[in-house]
Amino acid sequence: MAKVVPFLLARRRWLILRQAEWFAEQSPSAADANLQRQVQVQRDALLCRGVDPDAAERECRALEVAIRCQVWRLVLTPGGAA
Repeated sequence: MAKVVPFLLARRRWLILRQAEWFAEQSPSAADANLQRQVQVQRDALLCRGVDPDAAERECRALEVAIRCQVWRLVLTPGGAA
């Protein structure tokens, strides 16, 4: 059986930027709920494609961290520069 290696989720810049911009406009509780939903969507997609569950979990944690970091960049940077 072949090992499926996903493209690193944390490197999907367009996904991270789009999600972070959307979350930055929301209340903290709504943003957190939506972030968890988005991470679950990505987790389900990876598992559906045959990615090892441990690898899928690592990728999802990395994606969550990347999005949270980008949200903070948008919030803390004057003018919201990325």
